[in-house]
Amino acid sequence: MVPLSALLPSWLELAGLCGVLVAGLVLMLCGRAFVRCRGTPELQLMAGWGGYALALTLWGVATTRTMAIPATAAILLAGIVAVLPGWRPKRADWLGIGRVMALSLPIWAIMAAVKPALPDTFTNFLPNAVYLFDHGFFPADDRAHAFATWPAFPYNVQLATYLASFPLPQFPPGALTHFNILLQVMTGLLFARQLRPRGGDPAAAPSWTACAGGLLLVTLLNPGFVPRIDFTSYAEPALTVMVAILGWLAAELLGAAAEGRKSKGALGLFTLILVVLVGIKQVGIVLAFGLGLGAMILALADRRIDRRAAVTGLALAAVPALALYGLWRGYVMTHFVSGELKLLPPEHWQFEILPGTIASIVEAIWEKPVYFGAMLAVIALAIVLCRREGLTQRTRLLLLTIVLFAVYNAFLLLIYVIHMGAVAGEAAHSYFRYMTHLSLLMTLALTITVRTWWLERPARRVTAAWRLIPPLAIALILLAPVGFLKRLRFDLQMPQPLLWELARNIAGAVKDGDRIALLMPGDNGSDSLMLRAALELVPPRRRNLEIFDVSSVPGGLEAAAAHGYDRAIVSCVEGAAAPEAALMVQDGGTWRIETVWPHAPVRGKERWTGVLSAAPLCHAER
Repeated sequence: MVPLSALLPSWLELAGLCGVLVAGLVLMLCGRAFVRCRGTPELQLMAGWGGYALALTLWGVATTRTMAIPATAAILLAGIVAVLPGWRPKRADWLGIGRVMALSLPIWAIMAAVKPALPDTFTNFLPNAVYLFDHGFFPADDRAHAFATWPAFPYNVQLATYLASFPLPQFPPGALTHFNILLQVMTGLLFARQLRPRGGDPAAAPSWTACAGGLLLVTLLNPGFVPRIDFTSYAEPALTVMVAILGWLAAELLGAAAEGRKSKGALGLFTLILVVLVGIKQVGIVLAFGLGLGAMILALADRRIDRRAAVTGLALAAVPALALYGLWRGYVMTHFVSGELKLLPPEHWQFEILPGTIASIVEAIWEKPVYFGAMLAVIALAIVLCRREGLTQRTRLLLLTIVLFAVYNAFLLLIYVIHMGAVAGEAAHSYFRYMTHLSLLMTLALTITVRTWWLERPARRVTAAWRLIPPLAIALILLAPVGFLKRLRFDLQMPQPLLWELARNIAGAVKDGDRIALLMPGDNGSDSLMLRAALELVPPRRRNLEIFDVSSVPGGLEAAAAHGYDRAIVSCVEGAAAPEAALMVQDGGTWRIETVWPHAPVRGKERWTGVLSAAPLCHAER
């Protein structure tokens, strides 16, 4: 059972959630201005994010003046759009947003009090967001100290949460996760539009049933959906959403060119959303290249399309994204010695591990039959349908998925060999997690393929069984989050609650700038990382702590004493009657316990995450 207290948000968490929703509204209204009211609200939100991210990146690389200035300008622009007749959203826009948000209320209620989780959150995603909140400018080697291991990672997601948080007194720790959820919920609206009846207006508000179906397709029915990835602070949800939307827009652009009709703003939307993709994570540029290559191939293969115009249009659409990428690369090269993941020198490239890497990929594919079975269906459908009907909306989406799948796998194979090293490279580290970047595009392609087939069938009398589908879809999206509560709230898996409790206890015993030794017996490095991040980044924050981790240092506390540390945190006291941590102080050359913090009892059936060690919290490894 999940305790009720874990679901009740604090005032800061609630304010952060409201801030994310307001930021989404601001970005949507700005997007309406950028694309002159073309597109639908979910597309306008993504386009608004692209224009906003480009503006703040330009500001951030040019000056150290606070980003609150351009962020406030975005809010003012949104306010103007909201009141101008002809520019503000239509009733159908609000109706669609209202329905999808209402149906996602159980998700929001469960995730309102979510806490940061997983090691990568603490190496760069959360620290970089908090750095922007604290200082209002990008980090650099000659600026205020950055807690992040990788402070030079791209910042588009952190810029979005900056908009949501900069008026608040503290950075809300769940903001990154809440923004990822918002992206997926709004993408559910795009999927809902694909479920409209024959002849339905794509700009009209989808029905309650369609909205429920759209949300199910981006979550429960998405073969790449994994709560511990998609409902955390990671970049994967944003990448997955952008890839799907850009693929859909590319198919729309090519379809319009083939049929000789106007694309209704699709090129402007594609341009701005491409800016988002390349600035989310380092692999964004590879995903953008794969999509662009696929679109170019399809444009050249379709004789109905003016090839020169299509290639020129796609090339021009990529200019702002390439400008953002080049701008950030220039900033990183001139302001950081390291701060990001880099390729190994050529002499350390290990092509000899390639057979082992391929074997690990095959094993990962075997372990995920649903996802890769769906990808196999995409390939089979593309072969059959292309022979039957040529290039249509659904075959373009299927083919785009296949091209991106091929490009991305080739890239990953190369990265495993020239970057990951022998151990991680041969094990094909996080292969399935990378593959989830394509999951929504794959799901969208299959959804449109099935919808087209369904509409092409002869009309039949609706039976009583079919009439049950709408209420069942609505009931499922409302009840499924409750049924999967433990999986959605991955942050509550042990030993994370124990670490959060220990961080609160330590925060009550230390103050900003204190020098403390840390001994976490049996730690694999992840527990100490999370503990230090919880102390430095999450309220009640203790800033600029000087922590000397002696967990793997010979001599342990004696080594700490030799370096002048007279206080230490021991996460598991050896020989204690019950599991407990302690604050220890030096007294006459020996260490004595000053304060004891008992660890909360853990039920035998509790789920434990494998990414953190149990031993430092006085528990056997699970």
